[in-house]
Amino acid sequence: MRHLVLTSLGVLVCLALLGCEVETDAPSSPLAAEPGFDGLGSIFKPVSGMPSGSSRLVYVPVYSTLFLSKTSRWELAASLSIRNIDPDQSVTVLEIGYFDTAGELLEQYLETPHELDPMATVTLTLPQWDKRGGAGANFLVRWSGDNDVNEPIIEVVMAGTRGTQSFSFIRSGKEIVE
Repeated sequence: MRHLVLTSLGVLVCLALLGCEVETDAPSSPLAAEPGFDGLGSIFKPVSGMPSGSSRLVYVPVYSTLFLSKTSRWELAASLSIRNIDPDQSVTVLEIGYFDTAGELLEQYLETPHELDPMATVTLTLPQWDKRGGAGANFLVRWSGDNDVNEPIIEVVMAGTRGTQSFSFIRSGKEIVE
């Protein structure tokens, strides 16, 4: 009986240790998350040429760093989500730029326009260790579609963990009048 209790206790300790996370500032293996698009499949595909119709520009704030006090800050992962809410028509994403706190372009994520299928969602993820943008980072997303297309929902989900604590929140994009 005693052997069974000790074995059970050992298994529980091993399971508890497997569930613990070690906080790191950078990826520790080639399998660690890298900035980029998640699960594109055939729903978000390059298109040749520029689509007809006018384009719209959306500003999306990214809080990749939260300041908890003068000496404590928390880095957050950010996932840009572009959701085509039109059940019948595709939208075209022309460009996605990522800017830092100073307004400098850090990265342009599309080399060519991409079409997003009806009711489909594409997600661009920046891992928690990616500190390039700072507290005032943002995305600019330019998209187009037919005049009667439903406007896509463009937002960023920010989340971060430290030990047993976590933060998460969402910010919606705002159209910029050009």
